[in-house]
Amino acid sequence: MTKLICFIFLFLQCCFVSAQKRSLQINVKDKFIEDILIDLATENEFDLIFKSSYFRKEKKSIDLSNKSLKEVLDAVLEGTLITHKIRGNEIILSKNKQVHGFVSDQLTGEKLINAAVFDPNTKRGIYTNEYGFFSLQLPFESKQLTISYIGYKATTIPLGEPSKDPMNVILEPQIDLNMITVSNLSEDEAIELNYNGEELLGAQIPTIFATGGEADVFQYLYQKSGVSSGPDGLGGLHVRGGSGDQNLILYDGVKVYNPYHTLGLFSMFNTDLIKEAKFSKFDFNPRNGGRVSSILDIRTKEGSTKKWTGDLGLSTLAGQVNINGPLIKDKTSILLSARRTYLDGFIKDRTANDKFLVDQNGFANHYFYDINAKIHHIFSDKDKLFVSFYNGQDVLFDITDTEEILDNPIESELFTIADFGWDWGNLVSSIRWNHLFGEKLFSNITVSLSDFSYRSYTVYSETEFDNDVVVNSNELTTLFTSGVKEWGFNYDFNY
Repeated sequence: MTKLICFIFLFLQCCFVSAQKRSLQINVKDKFIEDILIDLATENEFDLIFKSSYFRKEKKSIDLSNKSLKEVLDAVLEGTLITHKIRGNEIILSKNKQVHGFVSDQLTGEKLINAAVFDPNTKRGIYTNEYGFFSLQLPFESKQLTISYIGYKATTIPLGEPSKDPMNVILEPQIDLNMITVSNLSEDEAIELNYNGEELLGAQIPTIFATGGEADVFQYLYQKSGVSSGPDGLGGLHVRGGSGDQNLILYDGVKVYNPYHTLGLFSMFNTDLIKEAKFSKFDFNPRNGGRVSSILDIRTKEGSTKKWTGDLGLSTLAGQVNINGPLIKDKTSILLSARRTYLDGFIKDRTANDKFLVDQNGFANHYFYDINAKIHHIFSDKDKLFVSFYNGQDVLFDITDTEEILDNPIESELFTIADFGWDWGNLVSSIRWNHLFGEKLFSNITVSLSDFSYRSYTVYSETEFDNDVVVNSNELTTLFTSGVKEWGFNYDFNY
């Protein structure tokens, strides 16, 4: 009995394969696609499964001979976004639609990174990229999308006929968070969020304060497992025993070779300008190969295209001022920011007093500053331009003057001056062009410059006076300079 069943199954299977491979002929002129398919199924004794809403009363003229069923279906359905599946004696048609667009903040027009775009019916979803763009393929029957982002009111938008123009989804900020209910979910209902080993930062960074109440990215990262600072909190970022130069630091997609202020106590990143940050200790993208410790990717705000805003920030160590707003409303925005330490006056007085106690003149001092600027222009829904600039500098020096009475062989005065110091800084600039090809292909062209410079110097001089007359004079000067200047050109595609 079992052998008989197997024989019948194999026989029917062979008949079906033979039917699929047999040559078909079709010759129609100006006929609706739906009618062509119905006639094709009727003549060849197939069941046709589809929804009439898939078709838009499009007509076609087709003349084919000696073609397989698959080839005929491919020709009939070309350009309709309808796919087919042949199963047994059935032809099953299905249709998808591509939805794409940008998610932005209602108040500022800033694009939102990693906003969740989700179809509640099919459980399909995607996150926006670093420019707020999303593209998602859904069944033709899908009627709505839910878009959500932490700190914003979730919104549901209806889906109509597919359009080649991108959608512009605007989310409203929400200060009060709704109550969260935790319930049991079955495996079928569970939604897995996978960030490929990356930890999202952003709003959490200001919750951790560094020395003097200064919120800082590195101070936040030091709370993570496997991440530590150098000795006495200096020396920068060390991940799982790696050195500071084994991390890849990206500032708006541009490499930064030394992102540290005050010998590693602070970072060069102004926390108020950070829109989103990603930190990864493993599972690196292949494009970021060559680094063995971590990747820190910082994305800064673009500036508001809606209204002018500004703020002034003060801590015990530094002060900063930020201003941004529209040059052309809903088209062009500009963001300007400056930060500087103001403790150099205190440091100078304190060190001068310490030297005076040991019969020396002079003082030591240190300060740093940051300047940020960004211009964002919207040419159209498919073309956007970004121009960004950063310059930061650290200065650290010590000057010591001493006076000594000599009696060899005559009584004279010896003045010595020891002056040594370091200064280092970054210049980071880029021009980026976003362009959207169709509904799925997003491109970004970036031309960038990353310039790090370092200098250390020592000046030591001795001058001997006898009754205000110079008897002898010597001076030794050393200077060391180093730097990295890198021009970059990237043309990236996201499909």
